[in-house]
Amino acid sequence: MFKDVLVPLVAWPDPTESRAVQEAMGLAGAMGAGVTALTFDLAFDVPANFLSNLVVGLPDLVAGARQQGGANNARLVEEAGAAAAAAGVAFRHVCAACPSSAMPDHLAAHARLHDLTIIPGGGSEVERERMAEAVIFASGRPVLLLPRTAPEGTPRLRRIGVAWDGSRTAARAMGDALPLLKAAAEVHVLTVSGEKDVGGHAAAHLGRHLACHGIEIRPEDLKTGGATVDATLADYARMAGLDLLVMGAFGHNRTREFVLGGVTRRILDNPPLPVLLAH
Repeated sequence: MFKDVLVPLVAWPDPTESRAVQEAMGLAGAMGAGVTALTFDLAFDVPANFLSNLVVGLPDLVAGARQQGGANNARLVEEAGAAAAAAGVAFRHVCAACPSSAMPDHLAAHARLHDLTIIPGGGSEVERERMAEAVIFASGRPVLLLPRTAPEGTPRLRRIGVAWDGSRTAARAMGDALPLLKAAAEVHVLTVSGEKDVGGHAAAHLGRHLACHGIEIRPEDLKTGGATVDATLADYARMAGLDLLVMGAFGHNRTREFVLGGVTRRILDNPPLPVLLAH
């Protein structure tokens, strides 16, 4: 199982929501993992030039933002510690001092030293996506992205779906999720007909491999019916009551930056359920 989980908490401008903190700690508890909460002491540099002087009271605004961010950080750490204790999770806290623009780089560096990074739901969509992309493409580790709205009840990982298209990224995600698949009661292997040529027995071949790990699969061949692949996967997840979706994150490496594939982008924009992504 995963033993060492990282959870980034954002204090400014849109703090991580309390219910999202609780959900992240609950999922770590379901995995039997310890949690490191990563907060950011953000630096707000005030340029000493003519333009900055045009903004009346700018230094005061910056000082107020830093003070509010510090207060939010203290509250988030207290909430995370309490939620971790309630979930029976070992808890530690680290803080990275950096400008806002460097948050993704610091997160990726910390993620490399953890089994998994959980990105809480809610808060700033832009910051969530920046952080998720940093972990996916720069850490070499998987990320578990939580939806904007937490499901009711205690977080669980009993029914897991694996989106399978035979690609390298799908294989990477499946391998990274193996500890969760072993502990699950049901593993649904989802192939979407017509999306890629994965061969007529792709799920059966994956089933043979997972059987070596004591995992029995439920193969499902999904038809899009004109919908997008992500919508098809989301519809099945809701119908089958899945607790987690595992899928590869696809991106094109262009000019030293990754441009996300369409399905990956839409999943990041609006995850329908907890989604484990790996590249």
